[in-house]
Amino acid sequence: MSPLYYVGFALWLGLNLLTCKQYKISRLRAGLYTLSFLWAVVGALIGGLFYSAVLKATDSPASPSIVAIFGGLVFTPVFIILTVTAEKAARRALNRGREGKGTAPLPEVSVRDTLDLLTPGCLIVLALSKLSCHFEGCCYGIPYARGIYSTYLKTRVFPVQLAEVVSILAVLAALLYFRTQRDYRRGMAYPFAAALYCALRFFWEFFRYYPPNMRHLVLGLTLWQACCVAVFAVSVVSLILLRKQQPAAPKNIQHRRKKRK
Repeated sequence: MSPLYYVGFALWLGLNLLTCKQYKISRLRAGLYTLSFLWAVVGALIGGLFYSAVLKATDSPASPSIVAIFGGLVFTPVFIILTVTAEKAARRALNRGREGKGTAPLPEVSVRDTLDLLTPGCLIVLALSKLSCHFEGCCYGIPYARGIYSTYLKTRVFPVQLAEVVSILAVLAALLYFRTQRDYRRGMAYPFAAALYCALRFFWEFFRYYPPNMRHLVLGLTLWQACCVAVFAVSVVSLILLRKQQPAAPKNIQHRRKKRK
C-alpha cells in the first residue's frame, strides 16, 4: 500500500479527533469509527473482485489496478452503518448492566452524525488515493499528446488521476460551504459528497483508458459510469428524504441573517 494512504489515514484520524466534540461523539468513539477506513479497503476489494469477474466475462486483458477504489465509495457507508448499529446493540447491553449498578448510561451516537463526522476526512483519503494512483501509473487516461507518459501504453496519456484529485478537493470545498448554509440537515454530508463526486467521476470516465470491449458495457456506459449513475440516484433521494424528515431552521434566524447583511 502506498505511503500516501497512511498519510491520508493520519490526517483523517486527526481531523475526526479535532471535530468529534461538535457531534457529541467522544474521541474514543471517533477513533473507533475512523477504523471504517478498513471497511473502505474491504469495499475496494469487493469492487476489485467484481471488476475482475467482468473482465473475465468479457475476455478483456487484466487491469493494472486489481483493487477498484470505487468499491470503497459504494460500500463504506454500508459498513459504517453496520458498525454504528453493532455499537448501539453493544451499548444497550452494557447499559442494562449499568442500570443495575445505578451508573449513568452511555450516551447514544447517531448514524447521521457519524457520517457527518467522517465524510470530510474520507474525501481527503480518496484524493490521496488518486494521487497515489498517479505516481504508480495505474488507472491511466486515454492517449493525449500533451499528457504524461504511461509505461503501460508506452505513450503520453491524459492525467485523469490528477484531474480527479482536483475534483475531489472541489467537492470537499463545496461540502464545507454547504454545511454552513441554512438548508443543511444532519446526515447530508455523505450523500451530498457522493452525488457531487459521482457526477464528476462520470465525466472523467470519458478520459480514462479502457480496452475497446470495456468502453460500452451497460447502456453505452462503462461499468463505473453505471455505478456513478446508481450511487448518484441513491444520494439525491437520500438528500431529498433528509430534507423532508428534519425541520428547517427557524424563520427568525433567516430574518436576522438578512438584517446583518
